[in-house]
Amino acid sequence: RPAAVFTLVSEISDSSEFSFNVSAEFENITGEKEKIEIDFGKETENWRKFYDSHKIELSHDFDEQVAEVLERNRLEIEKAIEEMGYDKAIIVPANLDVVELHQATTEGYKETFQYNSFKKAGGFEAITTPNADKLRIILVHEKDAQNNNNHPILKELRGKSVITLAGLAGISQEKVQELLDSGGEIPMQIKIKGRIFNFKGLDVLAYLIWQKDHCERNGGKYIDENNWSTLPGSSIGKSVSGRRVPVLAWDPGVGRLNALAYEPDGASDILAPRPAAVFT
Repeated sequence: RPAAVFTLVSEISDSSEFSFNVSAEFENITGEKEKIEIDFGKETENWRKFYDSHKIELSHDFDEQVAEVLERNRLEIEKAIEEMGYDKAIIVPANLDVVELHQATTEGYKETFQYNSFKKAGGFEAITTPNADKLRIILVHEKDAQNNNNHPILKELRGKSVITLAGLAGISQEKVQELLDSGGEIPMQIKIKGRIFNFKGLDVLAYLIWQKDHCERNGGKYIDENNWSTLPGSSIGKSVSGRRVPVLAWDPGVGRLNALAYEPDGASDILAPRPAAVFT
């Protein structure tokens, strides 16, 4: 673990018990308890190496920023793991340019295919993401989460629109559009076997980073190979009103990413939002 992180810990923590390990017990859909632990010291090292290898510049205090976010949000991170079973942390640096990031994380691929809906909405340069000016720790599901068709929570989201899932959380269609237009986070909900799961959505920046990292760590397997991920943690549009939800997926037959822009009520059998918890 980087020495700079431990130097900071002595300054921000009143206790010698500060730990980079965060764990919580999650009760899965079958009622079994499982302990989920995320080692943020290891995650910090791994993400630093990832960004260095892809020539994505980090601030000199990247490690310290991670420690600060962890210190500030530890209890909420534990709660998110306990309630949703998140098992993977994506650490996203502040102030990434989405166009440059797209280029860096698709290097070696065939050119991303942008459907007309995506191009008409303005393409990657028209994507906005809340709190992208801050370093963010983002929790997601990774175990059994490829293609959204095996994970017991994710597979229940297939075929459901952002409007439908937000409606279950008590958010009106008009409010969803307002949140997309203003850059707000959209609360969503799903009920599975009598249990209610509340969540928000993954964003484009985190998805681009994760799909590349997942491929490199899993022998060329991408996070989406036979389905599409709705990414309501971001919005896309040329104006401040009527913004849409970005949708991305990997096309294994061609070797490229595909990109669309959906209305928030858009749904498809192979389409599902990726849940996420974001901490700054």
